[in-house]
Amino acid sequence: PEYYSNANISHSSPSQVNMPNDVWLHNYIYKDAEWRNNIIVSPVAKAGNAVEDGLNFYIRKGQDQAAAIKHAEKYFKELSFLYSDNSNWKIIFDKCLEDIPQCVTNAVTALKETSFFKDELDSSTQDYCYHTLPGIEITTEGRTDLLTKKYVVELKTKWRALTGKTLKDGSLGFKRNAIPKSAPTNEHLRQCAFYAKATNREVICIYAAGFDDESYKVFTKNNCKKLTPLYLNLFVEQIRVIQQVRQNLLQISNNPRVLAKYIPPDFSHFRWNNLTEDELEEASELWKDK
Repeated sequence: PEYYSNANISHSSPSQVNMPNDVWLHNYIYKDAEWRNNIIVSPVAKAGNAVEDGLNFYIRKGQDQAAAIKHAEKYFKELSFLYSDNSNWKIIFDKCLEDIPQCVTNAVTALKETSFFKDELDSSTQDYCYHTLPGIEITTEGRTDLLTKKYVVELKTKWRALTGKTLKDGSLGFKRNAIPKSAPTNEHLRQCAFYAKATNREVICIYAAGFDDESYKVFTKNNCKKLTPLYLNLFVEQIRVIQQVRQNLLQISNNPRVLAKYIPPDFSHFRWNNLTEDELEEASELWKDK
């Protein structure tokens, strides 16, 4: 529809849905695709991509764990140039690199605890999938992490974060980001729900970290009621409502300054953290004098 094309939006995605409306307004209406493609994200996001790539290498290339770890490390090391000018992100990058071998190991261990390897692999362990929700005039598109004929796996990784404190030896302190105990987070449940709906497969959600050999968790419909069909359908409806609100907004205007009148900002949300100070100041101008 014209109101989408005027805003240069051709589709939605699970990552868009999980953005607060103010971040979505800035990233997708105020900024363009070129800006989004060039933004430098936190090292932990890239570390997660590296572990996912290593896990896919393990699955597709003969299930050699040592080779999978080396593949993930190589993938991640090639991105080091992104963080050479940012001292804190360089420190976080180095800590992630230390944790990647254990994180890959834990991801493999977690996957072995499921029925994933008992099922036939699909044409690809990763694939794009599409679904159009009722009343929404664009398609939602996503890329699966792992895929078989029966299962779709959503892989989430956890990494250490700086505490802001300096240790006695002069190094910066780190803390472990917690792995959920009883259920995936709501953001991740929405993603699981989308992939289950779009692929028509049973969803498995795996959390893996590199803290120690027990820092992983597997969620399935058998140990987490929120991954049963009833709850997954509720999370799909959440996605539809989020998209409906944004569709209604775009029918009002594609001017970000007009839409800012309807969307309150919250710059304390972590989704704003990838912006530079100058970009954050520019973003705040959207809400000046509202």
